Amino acid sequence: MQGTAQRRQMLLRGHTKTEALYRVRAIAPSMDLVSILAAAVLIILILAIIIAIVRVGVRLLLYLIVNAILGLIILGFVNLLGLEVPINWITIGFSAIAGIPGAILVIILYVIGIII
Repeated sequence: MQGTAQRRQMLLRGHTKTEALYRVRAIAPSMDLVSILAAAVLIILILAIIIAIVRVGVRLLLYLIVNAILGLIILGFVNLLGLEVPINWITIGFSAIAGIPGAILVIILYVIGIII
């Protein structure tokens, strides 16, 4: 609507219709091909970052679950052998975060006499 009013004013000042049309287009903001491509690239980059964050989150969760299971299996196996290491939230947390080394740390601490 603003472009039409500008064209009318330019025509009243003696400019030709073609001059008025091109001058108004040069003044009025428009999305050219470069702007559209830049916006598309930006959207694709944002989506790629979001997908990467979700994938890393899922991988991390699966990693922690597998580590917790392996740590609990080791603690259970040690308990079957006769060394009664307590299985509680702290030992599960150690085995979930550190995996097999965490379970071994819990066993070593129990053998030393530090009961968690």
